[in-house]
This record gives sequence, C-alpha cells and structure tokens, in this order.
Amino acid sequence: MVPSASNKPSLSRLEVNFLRVFRETQQMASGAKPRSWSFEKLLRCRRLVVLYGSETGTAQQVAERVVREAHRRRFTSVVLEMNSADVDLLRGAFPDLQAGLLPPACLSDASKQRLNEIVLSAVKDKSLIQKVSPAFDGASAAQTDSRIMSSVEHLNLVSSDDNSAMVPTTTARILPVLTCNALEPTENSQGSGFDEFNDVFENNSVMDALYSVLPPLCVVCVAATTGQGDDPENMKKFFENLWNLRSDRQLLRGVNFGVLALGDSSYQKFNYSGKRMNNLLRLLGAQPVLPIGLADDQHDLGPDFVVDSWLAQLWQKLEELYPLPEDVAPMASHELPPPRFKVEFLDEFDSETSAVDEPVGYVQGNFTSCSLTKIERVSAPGHFQNVQLVEFDVSHMEYKHKPGDVLMIKPENLSSHVQEFLDVIGLDRSRKFRVRPSEPNTNVSDVPPWLLSGCTIKKCVTKYLDIMSVPKRYFFELLSFFTTDEMEKEKFLEFASSVGQQELYDYCNRPKRSIVEVLADFPHVNKNIPFEYLFDVIPSLKPRAYSIASSSALIPGKAQILMAVVNYRTNLRRPRLGVCSNWLAALRPQDTVLLSIKKGSLRFTLPSENVTPVPQNHQTYEQVTAPQTCSPRDGVQALEGAHEEENFTTSSSLPPVIMIAPGTGVAPFRSYIQERIALGLTSAPMILFFGCRGKNTDFFFEEEWRRYHPSLELYTAFSRDQEDKIYVQHRIREQAQRLWPLIHQADAQVFLAGNAKRIPIDVHEALTDVCKFGLCDDKLADVYMKNSLGKRYQTETWA
Repeated sequence: MVPSASNKPSLSRLEVNFLRVFRETQQMASGAKPRSWSFEKLLRCRRLVVLYGSETGTAQQVAERVVREAHRRRFTSVVLEMNSADVDLLRGAFPDLQAGLLPPACLSDASKQRLNEIVLSAVKDKSLIQKVSPAFDGASAAQTDSRIMSSVEHLNLVSSDDNSAMVPTTTARILPVLTCNALEPTENSQGSGFDEFNDVFENNSVMDALYSVLPPLCVVCVAATTGQGDDPENMKKFFENLWNLRSDRQLLRGVNFGVLALGDSSYQKFNYSGKRMNNLLRLLGAQPVLPIGLADDQHDLGPDFVVDSWLAQLWQKLEELYPLPEDVAPMASHELPPPRFKVEFLDEFDSETSAVDEPVGYVQGNFTSCSLTKIERVSAPGHFQNVQLVEFDVSHMEYKHKPGDVLMIKPENLSSHVQEFLDVIGLDRSRKFRVRPSEPNTNVSDVPPWLLSGCTIKKCVTKYLDIMSVPKRYFFELLSFFTTDEMEKEKFLEFASSVGQQELYDYCNRPKRSIVEVLADFPHVNKNIPFEYLFDVIPSLKPRAYSIASSSALIPGKAQILMAVVNYRTNLRRPRLGVCSNWLAALRPQDTVLLSIKKGSLRFTLPSENVTPVPQNHQTYEQVTAPQTCSPRDGVQALEGAHEEENFTTSSSLPPVIMIAPGTGVAPFRSYIQERIALGLTSAPMILFFGCRGKNTDFFFEEEWRRYHPSLELYTAFSRDQEDKIYVQHRIREQAQRLWPLIHQADAQVFLAGNAKRIPIDVHEALTDVCKFGLCDDKLADVYMKNSLGKRYQTETWA
C-alpha cells in the first residue's frame, strides 16, 4: 500500500520525477495528452530483436543488414546470437504488457514478484541515479544506498526487509521498473517529466534497460542450416531451451516474429534449421508477421535473391502495423548512416609488439595459434589442380578431433593483394590507429583485440578486411555517398537497387570481381572513402572450414587437411585465387595459423569414449604405413571387382559403412578409416567409392588404401582414363549386388562428400537404383530410399 498523506515523508526529486513520468505515460496511453517521441520510444512498438544462428558468418551479416535497414526506418534494434537470448527477451519480463502500452492498469502477482527482483538488482546503479537526480552528487555510498532504498520503499515496491537480497548490477533497470509500477501520483508538479528525462531516454544504457523488460514489436530470426539439417553452434542452446518449454502453448502469446532461413538446396534438408525454428515459435503461441523466407546459396544471385524480397515485405508489414508518429519520418535515402566504428589515429604506438605474429598457443576467442608442420603436394606435378596435404601441430589444443570434425582456419590476404588495395585507396600502410564501437550495442564478436587496442593499417588489411570478396548491394549503396562523379553515383545506386540485380550479377557475381578490382574501376570514389567507413564498406575475413583428413588416434597431436589450391579463370584477365588456400600454400613449416576445431556435418558411428579398444589391435601411423609385401590380389585393382559374398552378418556393434568420395571429398573418410584401423575396429565392412580424373594424376592416398586391405574395400572411378567417362555413380550401380544386403540386412550407413553441383543428384539416383535392384519395384524403391535408407544417408557438399 502507498503510505497515507498524513504520515508520508516528503519525496525526493528522484521520486517526484519518476511519478511525473508515470503520470504522463498514463495520460499519453489514454490519449489525454499527445504522445511525445520519447514516449513512443518507451513503448515496445519501435523495438526489434534480431537473432541469428550462424556457422560461417553469413547469417550474422544478414542480421546486421536487418539492423541497418531498421535504423533507417526509425526502429531501435538489438542484434544477438541466438544462444544469448532467453524467453524474457522475446516476450518481455512482464507478459502483462503484451497489449503494447505501459503502464498497465494492474500487474499480476508473478509480474509484481519479477518487478521486485529487478528493483533489488538495480538499486546499486549509481550512475543512472545520479544522472536522474543530481541531488545525489557528492553523497557518500552509504547515504546514496539509504536514500535509494528509502525512495523505493516510498513507492511501495519493496520493504527494507528485502534489503539483504540486493545485488550489484551494471544494467540500468530502475527507471523502467518505477515507471511501469501502477501507482497513483502523490505529488503535483509543474512542467513535463519527459522534458527532464529526455536526456535519460536518449542514453543508450537506459534504453537497453527499458528493452530488457519490455516486449519487442517483432523478433526477427536469421537461421542458417549446416550439414545434415543441423543447427549452428550458437543457435543450439536457444532452440533446446524453447523446446523444453513446448508444453506451454501460450508461452509466446502476443509475440510477433519472422524467420529468414539461409541454406543450400543441394542438401537434402534444405533450410531445415530455419523451418524448425519457425514451427517451434508457432507451437509456443507466437504469431508470424509473414511467411518464412527460404534463401538459397545455389541461386545465381545467392541468398540475396530471397533476402531482398523478404525484407521488403517485412518492413511493409511492420510499418503498416506500427506507423511512425506524425512528426517523425524515416531516414532519407540521401542521409548517410553512422559508421560502425569510430577511428582514433595514434601518434605513438608499440610497433614492435604489434608486429609479432601470434605465438604458438596464443588464444583469440575460440581460435588457437598452431604451427604448420608439413605441406606437400599430393596431385601430380603436371595436373591442372594443385592439391596439398597440410598438417598442423594441435597438441596444445584441449579438444582431440574426431572423424567428421572440421578445422576452422582464419586466413590472411596475400601481400600482393594488400599492397594493391592500399595503392588503390591511397592509404599509408604504416599509419597506426584503433577503433571503438560507435554505439554501445555494436556487435564486436568478430573484432580481434589488436584492432581495438591498436594496429597498423597494413595489419588490419592483411588480417581483418576481406578485400578479395565479391561486393554486395550495400557496398555500392555506401559508395554512392562518397563518389564525386554523378555517373558513378548513378551506377552505384543502380547496383544497390532491386531492379539492378541482373546488372550487378553480370558485373560482380558472374566473373567473381573482387572489391579491389571494383574500387580500381571507379577512380572518383576509391580515394574518397572515409577511413572509418571501410569497416562498413568491406566485410571482415571469415574463417574457412576444411574437413580434417587424419585421425587423432593414429596421428596424435596432429591434424591434416586435404586442400585444393583455388586458381581458375573467368572472363576477367586475372585468374581468381582462393584467399585461404593460396595463403596457406605460400606458408612454410613453423609458420603459425589461427585454428579451431568444431563438429562437422557428418556423424560417424564409433564406440563411446568410455569403451577401451582391444590393446593388441591398436596400431600407430608408423605401423600402418610400414612397407609391406603384397600379392597381386592385395592390390587396388583386385578390390575393384564384385565381392564374393552376397550376405553379411557380424557380431560387431558397428554397422557397415559405405563412403562415396569424389576428389578432395575423401578427407573426412580418411579420418574415419584411420580411426577404425588404429582402434582395431575392422570387423564391420568399410567400403570406399573414390572418384577422380586419373589414376596417375589425382588418386589421393593410393598406397595408404592399398595397405588397409582387406579391412577396406575400394572401388575407383577414373573419369578421364578411358574414352567413356566413368564416375562414382557408375561404380555404385555396378556393385548393387554387393551393396544391397549391407543396406537392407545390416543397416549400412551411407556417406557422400564432394562438390554440390551434379554429384548429390547423381549419387542419389544411383543409390535408388541399388534399392530397385533389391526390391524389384520402382515405387517401393523410392519409398525405401526416402523412409529407410534416407535416414542413414548423410551428405557434406560444397559449392
């Protein structure tokens, strides 16, 4: 109860101002007083929450684009990875407020309890209290604590008995708590509480505090799909938490949402993560503002083809539902948005410290600096494709990789490309600077610490800016602000528009024209880009993923990858060079590389970690690769014929495994085969279909496969060694009699790794033909392929 007027002590300025704001929110909510812009910002109706689940960084980039476009339309947005979000972020700390206006006429008991908890955790925030009420300036800590607690008690939120529960916090939450409380004003004051609090509303930390308890207008989820329909790592916990609450079908009642899914249609479970998230949010009572967007990497224009139209529909819908106040307009198209970072150039700098590469064992986020121990070419010297076996020392990393795991590598730009870029834009490579986020809620998860503390321009361009990437629409939108030539400006605006996407594709995407080359083509803009805007114009270098091609059980402390050095031509004069592969190929042993290990999309069946393999069967890499004398039938050619036995039974707990690997797709299978050999798990069949151009050009690990016989059955397809091209799908059909009993009777697992163009389709058709061979019925074979074998068939493909 509010203390009666007879025994109520006088109120502090803090309390008077809070009550004044409260009274005005009531008047504005009821229409008795015109709504101010500060009031509109206080409401949930201009706030978006943008969440992303990203494996390679693409979903994060799209989420940041959503925030940029929201900013232009005067929405206030927060962007987070999904695992950083909880239910309260989606629906607000007070579900009572889901009607959209505050303060409510009343709060439920649960909300009152939650409100008290927030107050108790917020009263220690001196910076906010002193900003709201200068009367606290100069007060001792004890005096401030006593006065704040007294103020809270006067407002009848908590009693002094709860004082022991107070905990410090850095989140400024006391303002929304007190303005949300449904109390009658107890003092009459002249003037506007919003006038006095306007600077507080404009303060980002205060607005963040408001957003922490108020429900958003809409939750936008950008969800990528990896591998076999898997969620990205930074999305799994969020989905699991929501899934565990699925019994409450009204949990997210009143929450508006939209899901934009990013995927690759060459995979069987296209956009599976996004579809699951969309279905789960609906199951929990949330309402979609528009249908799910299904972006496809395989489209000529990439995912932007769907992203562009989906976002246009989103803004149209949200602006219809929640129009701006009459006196507020969206940001004009000619208005330059603020940069992501502020730049401070440094006069003095510890150049010696900054020039040293990360030593072995240095940790940056999830990445560890490891030394390169071996790099050797495994394709023939005259072969058009340079394929390298690269080995790293990962002995000081805590996690031991398993078959199917992926090595994430942070690449650098080639020195020649760095120098070309610096020449084009006219920057001094030795100039030193550091960056600071322009806004407190700017996402800096991908920003290395040395960029925040200080570095040279050369180091930044070498290690951070993706200068060789193909530019996207936003790149040209920003360039239009900086060019001094009207014709260039017109061309940039055309590329940035929805109607100019075919022209953009022909100019950039089709020939794979890089940012460096585009800037060189437009002389009136390349030297006029403000340095702080380079971090908006040019994306950051993203880690590259390579399947690990070795077993930690067979080769302890080492991780190997099979890497094709990307070098091809388009209609441009210069060959296109892969950033990571060409940089790695130029390294020498003992050079350091930032690495991390993550789960891949292929899930191989192996004994659990607490199962100890038979010691006498364990082999080392030296034992496995030791020279052996082979009879003619031990050779590879002897393995290319049909197996004599048609039926298979085994006491092994492992199922038979059929692996299909064109080219460098053999990498994860080598890791799995080595693991099985090293642990002595050889009773269940391992069958490998390997395809390449020629036996003498790119038959990777030929001698190694030979030594694994008879534990490994190998069937090869050399496409260019005869007049009629032979591919892995032909060998699969030839071995239908061998494969069908393993698939049907022994529940064999089937894996494919390789290029995403035609291979997945051709292999799927070949496996369907194997099912037709066994079932003698086309329709039954299609059903079996979908409902039975399809559940044991995993693919890992790339464009």
